[in-house]
Amino acid sequence: MEIFAHYFRILSLAVIIMLPVAATMFLTYRAKKRRNTASPRDCGRLVFFRKLMIISAVAVPVFIFVNVVFLSDVPFLIYGSDDQFASERLKPFMNHKLPNDSTEALFQTQSVQYLKARHHDRIYYSDFVFDAKDSIEISLILYYIRHPELNDSSKADLRSNVKTTDDIGKYLTD
Repeated sequence: MEIFAHYFRILSLAVIIMLPVAATMFLTYRAKKRRNTASPRDCGRLVFFRKLMIISAVAVPVFIFVNVVFLSDVPFLIYGSDDQFASERLKPFMNHKLPNDSTEALFQTQSVQYLKARHHDRIYYSDFVFDAKDSIEISLILYYIRHPELNDSSKADLRSNVKTTDDIGKYLTD
């Protein structure tokens, strides 16, 4: 439903923009026809822009009605790719500088993989929010990347100790 709503909103915006453009072109060709400088091609364009203007004038209220009545509670598609999502939504977790760009890219990749495995494509929409489990897991991913010397048993121990977001500051210190 969200994808349909996204494309319907784009189509609505295109029709709303098309109405003044078609009206301007119609008035231009009509003025040209009144001055008797119009060619048969211009008369065909006049008819085309008149039809386009009528279709747009009818479609705009219909699209506005559908958007207001049926699509008002459907979330918006905000991000189109993993990179856009990572650069916008993962910034609060990267409040400190990672050693280099490759570790930052690794953090973003692993975090997006985790979130997509848990929430699927819902992460791209306006109604997505991180919950406590997401915050804990992303903080653990960041800690594991910043401390590559940790072995599997210490990672499992950390994962079992960190249960709430308050535990993040207590157990995950540098």
